[in-house]
Amino acid sequence: MSCKNSVRQTSVMSSFSIIPDPRKARNQIYSVFDLITISILGILCGADDWVEINLWATANDAWLKEFDICVNGVPSHDTLSRFFRYLDPKVFEQCFISWTQRVAKVVGGVIALDGKTICNSADKAGGTRAIHVVSAFSADNDMVLGQLSTEAKSNEITAFPLLIEMLDLKGAIVTIDAAGCQKNIAHQIRDKGGDYVLALKGNQGKLHDETNNFFQQALLVTPEESGCDYYKNEEQSRGRLEKREVWTIDDLDWLPQKDDWKDLKSLICLRSTRTEKGKTTVEIRYYICKRLMSPSGF
Repeated sequence: MSCKNSVRQTSVMSSFSIIPDPRKARNQIYSVFDLITISILGILCGADDWVEINLWATANDAWLKEFDICVNGVPSHDTLSRFFRYLDPKVFEQCFISWTQRVAKVVGGVIALDGKTICNSADKAGGTRAIHVVSAFSADNDMVLGQLSTEAKSNEITAFPLLIEMLDLKGAIVTIDAAGCQKNIAHQIRDKGGDYVLALKGNQGKLHDETNNFFQQALLVTPEESGCDYYKNEEQSRGRLEKREVWTIDDLDWLPQKDDWKDLKSLICLRSTRTEKGKTTVEIRYYICKRLMSPSGF
């Protein structure tokens, strides 16, 4: 297979082939493939705007032509700006997420969904709230697969399903903090072929109460007596000692809420004990999980 043919069949064309071209036919000197490819490559190489992308592509024009990119020359920064200005942002976002997953080769692995507020993004004088971004992060590939912005942290509940819908979750383990611990989200993850590990806090009142009551008793007896699997790990560094203990239980016939959560298989308790400068702090966290988890692997 030639170099040119192989490039045309790469992830960029596969992922962005559904993008509708917003230009009139007479203005299509440069293909969608050209415009998107040089923009992605330019940004990956440090370009911050259309001018820098044009400069990068111009400097690498001969190399690009070897791969059948920009055979009609490099588009100007105005051409790039106009093209992306009229491009459907939602369709582009879907295509970009598809592309990042192809590049990352996400088959299985852990995908962490999380929400963060962007510092200094609020403008009190202008009445603009802080920007809150919900992201999907591939732990195995150390890269962000997709992001959505919301008006406030409380909107994570509505943003998570939108982001999940864009992702290919087959064989993946999806982790979400307590804001995403919702029955519909667990159901959606399973429908998309993924497994879930959801942080459990008081927002799921009865489920949290039952889980807390069980583990508070389990922590007072041996793992054998409680019916839990148990794992402990200790690390010491620069005067700090941290002990990490994990209890897992997969016999959930006693749990009234078990059938409310699609394919719920186990509950997890993580207790972290940290001692530093003579001060000891203890934190206990709970999780619900679709998989039968080994405590040593959590």
